[in-house]
Amino acid sequence: MEEMTLEQFNKFARAELDKVMQTLEVKSAEYARIDAFSNIRGVAAVMETSMPLAVKALVAKHLVSINQFLNDMEEGVFQCNGVWREKIGDTIVYLLILQAIVYQPEEPDKYQGIVPEFGK
Repeated sequence: MEEMTLEQFNKFARAELDKVMQTLEVKSAEYARIDAFSNIRGVAAVMETSMPLAVKALVAKHLVSINQFLNDMEEGVFQCNGVWREKIGDTIVYLLILQAIVYQPEEPDKYQGIVPEFGK
């Protein structure tokens, strides 16, 4: 792997985060039918769990795929950049959703432990 300066990395990161935001906006229009978290509420209801744990499951799904890609690399099998970008980008989106779910705007230094369940 070539060396990357901090400036190059920051430029790369900004470009990737811009792509993540573009994907988020497109997928939000598709998945957030009632509000920003309606799809997550649905997943939580199906799993009979809280919204944060539903997001945890979605993140885990992507981490398993990323782990498989890393294992494949050890065997000389490489995924294309688009596949990596999709899995990593989706993971970033789910982590942002988790942060938004647990964040308390009235107390920005405190995160809530209990989130309203589906339908409440």
